[in-house]
Amino acid sequence: MSMSGTPWTDVDWRAGRRGFFVTGTDTAVGKTALTATLCRALRGRGLSVGVFKPMASGAVWRDGMLVAEDAEVLAEAAGMDAESVCPVVYEAALAPGIAAAELGEAVDWRRVGRAWDRVRREHEVVLVEGAGGVEVPLGPDGSPRVWALMAAVGLPALVVARSGLGTLNHTTLTIERLRVANIEVAGIVMNDGAEVMTDDVSVATNREWLERMTGVAVVARLGVSTCDPVWKDEAWAEMLGEYLDRVLLRQEA
Repeated sequence: MSMSGTPWTDVDWRAGRRGFFVTGTDTAVGKTALTATLCRALRGRGLSVGVFKPMASGAVWRDGMLVAEDAEVLAEAAGMDAESVCPVVYEAALAPGIAAAELGEAVDWRRVGRAWDRVRREHEVVLVEGAGGVEVPLGPDGSPRVWALMAAVGLPALVVARSGLGTLNHTTLTIERLRVANIEVAGIVMNDGAEVMTDDVSVATNREWLERMTGVAVVARLGVSTCDPVWKDEAWAEMLGEYLDRVLLRQEA
């Protein structure tokens, strides 16, 4: 396939639904776990929820097919199939646009657009998960970056951030980039990750300073979960439930 193809701007991206675009300060920061938890909590409130991840990299071969494990998690949470959740996958553990460039391929934006149209048409709430952080390139020419796609979709952003040392810088830079693109930042979710942070003294002050430096509320701090999978943790769902009731359920499509 040549590097030329349908421009990403030819897709009608506007969500036209209630929901969030979940992004993060980095890769492997907990975006999928949060998105799946939100989906489960919203479905538990009787809402029809669609999840969408336009593309993913680092996929694995299974039964002769490339499978994005993040997409499988999201599909299970939403009761959808993985291909509908994530229509474009790459094997290389690279930013999706770089993975496409290494293959000498264009992104099939028509395919992405068709999948996106089905998700938003068939559900009353949509949750979109980005790839990596906001500056990650999605096309082989470096465009769009994740933040540009977020602006086109038009959903408020939830930013997943690490709880520990370094998060003030990473999170502040992420939110500044989103604000330059006129993207509403609905909240920050701090994620401890898989290990209890007993030696990181910054954790005690990071929540207060994140809110002070960004002017954005920290919605929740997700602690280490003993639940497998973590997105089924009732404590996580309860922690996020009040926020959903207060914010998302009052959104206008």
